[in-house]
Amino acid sequence: MSVIEMPEWVMNELNKIVHDFIWEGKGVKIAQKTLVARKQEGGLKLIDLETKKLAIRIKTVKKYMEGRWEFGWREFLKKYIDDVGRMGEYGWYMGFKQSMTVGMPDIYREVMEAWRQVKDIIYEVIPGFLRNNCIYDSVCELDGMESRVKVNNIYERIKASLPSKWVNVIEKSCVKKKQQDLPEMYIMKDGEKYNIKSISVKKVYDLFIMDQIKVPASEKVWSRVFEDLDVKKIWSNMDIKYNTIECENNDFLIRHNRIYTNVVLNKINNNNNVMCDVCNTDHETFLHYFLECNELKDFFVFLKSLLKKNCFDDVNLKERWRKIFLFGVFQKKTAIDFWFINYVLSHARLAVVLRRNYAHFEGRKVKIKDFFKAIMTRDIEMCCKYGGDDVKDFFVTGNKFIKEGERKEVLYNW
Repeated sequence: MSVIEMPEWVMNELNKIVHDFIWEGKGVKIAQKTLVARKQEGGLKLIDLETKKLAIRIKTVKKYMEGRWEFGWREFLKKYIDDVGRMGEYGWYMGFKQSMTVGMPDIYREVMEAWRQVKDIIYEVIPGFLRNNCIYDSVCELDGMESRVKVNNIYERIKASLPSKWVNVIEKSCVKKKQQDLPEMYIMKDGEKYNIKSISVKKVYDLFIMDQIKVPASEKVWSRVFEDLDVKKIWSNMDIKYNTIECENNDFLIRHNRIYTNVVLNKINNNNNVMCDVCNTDHETFLHYFLECNELKDFFVFLKSLLKKNCFDDVNLKERWRKIFLFGVFQKKTAIDFWFINYVLSHARLAVVLRRNYAHFEGRKVKIKDFFKAIMTRDIEMCCKYGGDDVKDFFVTGNKFIKEGERKEVLYNW
């Protein structure tokens, strides 16, 4: 067990290091409580350090519950638990308040604070009738003004009113435990029951973090733009095999609606021009940036033709093109088709972003079709060259677009 708490300044510094790494020292684009979610929920499964610390503190409780008296700190913690609850080790089962930990050493206060948060999602199994103290604690959570004597008297009258046969069944069918043994404590997660003595830190962390996850703000935006879109699906096809980090990062920002268009930049700085840097005919909104720019029309004709003749010839791209281009395809035809379609579209989206950046920052236009071909060729050949024969076979086998030439070179069906 750690004997000192982590200073707040250390926690803040660690969080700053993580944020600076993710956002390259610039402003945060996506809420940290969204990034801690799983990839299928729009996050990066980023570790929340404060929550992780609480989960580790629960490990201290786990060790305490195991009853391994060789831990020297156990006697000290037992003393403080007794001071809080005035009921010995059964203080663990109280719904104590944060104010009750005042005066504790910081390390034990952190343990009790973590336990206070997890106590609401656990339940205890105590053979026989609940102890009077447990009943009183439950009543106090609803009405803190009731006296202990009054609650205990009512509880005893209720038990006395039960038929004697019921009482015998309850008492005799239970395994008698020694007075010093603690009740069993369990946590329910996804329909499964975990004993607090055996639950892992990871599972405790998952339970804590579930209540903190923030749904991506972009889901509301895409629900308005595409009325028939299941927004939860847009995160399901992010993991494209052999895709580059550059493409993955770009797709992540697109799905989170965090691409800085000229319209967005104008809201930050009024001096920024709102017109599209490429076509200069309309405001550069998100949809114009990726779908409506006049300079994209010929590229989309080429891209649709490429997909149709190589793997996507039985789907009407015209009706679904806007969603397909932005988010890829979700239905699975054959393994190679499903993967390859999203691989191509991911590179096409990157080409759109890079071609716009050339126009915005350098004032020059590039032919996006040639640019896209160059990016695709570069990434595929890098994979085949450094990934070995197995990777090359993955790209070539069952793929109409890519094949191996007589000299083992990679050929493309543009």
